Amino acid sequence: MINILLLSAGTNACYHIARVLKEKFPQQFKIVGTDINEKHLIPTAAFLDVFYKGPRIKEEGYYEYILNVCKKENINFLIPSFDDDQKLFYPENKDLVNLNVQSLGVSKQTLPIYDDKLQMNMFLEKNGFPVPKHYEAKDCLPDNMYMVKPIHGVGSVGAGAKKGSDILNLDTNGNIIQELCSEPEVTMECFCYETLFSCVCRQRIATKSGVCTKGRIFIDEDLREIGKKFAQKIKVPYIFNLQFMKNTKGAYVITDVNLRSAGGMSMAYTAGWDEVSALAKIMLKRPLAEIESTLPNKIPETFIVRAYTDIVTRRDYNR
Repeated sequence: MINILLLSAGTNACYHIARVLKEKFPQQFKIVGTDINEKHLIPTAAFLDVFYKGPRIKEEGYYEYILNVCKKENINFLIPSFDDDQKLFYPENKDLVNLNVQSLGVSKQTLPIYDDKLQMNMFLEKNGFPVPKHYEAKDCLPDNMYMVKPIHGVGSVGAGAKKGSDILNLDTNGNIIQELCSEPEVTMECFCYETLFSCVCRQRIATKSGVCTKGRIFIDEDLREIGKKFAQKIKVPYIFNLQFMKNTKGAYVITDVNLRSAGGMSMAYTAGWDEVSALAKIMLKRPLAEIESTLPNKIPETFIVRAYTDIVTRRDYNR
């Protein structure tokens, strides 16, 4: 039995990971989850063997709390679902190493680049990847529109389009200013292990709270080559995703890098691309060919919509 710890277990990604593990590998994994919510208030509850309600990431004692859970549950693998957890529980963390816990998060050497959108943009440019054009505030034209993002932002929080005249009157310290890109917005989910690189693209047709609710799943060989090259230039976790939009010249450019599971990863699974099973087989030390078999290189163009489902997380018969 392999013991896995899911941090922030209430996320869409953790729900999907836990569900697939329980449905496809019911006897091989014990799944432990932590979250700031009560167990019966997170959808993942139905698939957790053990649950801990803990402090927020920014609260004092959080780090020690997670280490204590690792000790108590004899955790083998830790999966961070938020970037703030990645900064604390990276694979080279000596406290985790001493507990024989393997983090499946971002490596220590990659974190400084990953945590800073400006540094990441410079890294991408230096290595010949297509990126949106970057601007200094003083160079913005008053009537043009630009994308402004926090350098240390997560997802789309704090990011938005602004007119050049507004940017000139703002304190843009701590932000990166780029050309305003256009749809389609594509998330390329990637899996990288030893000599294996596999990916599938998901066009966002509709979103809610930043998560794709209607999408088109497809394979794009040009984007695949970009993802494969990216994985060769920087140390990446097994699962990561790149986001693309089109620049003012109509060419795909990388608009964001997320070295973690995507909130919409279940859509790729529904289309037949199963990265969670591939991850499980790595933890189970299965042969490379068996790992690769869950990630087909050819998938027909597939349209998927998400529908709400109702999950019973607790029943109180004595009330």
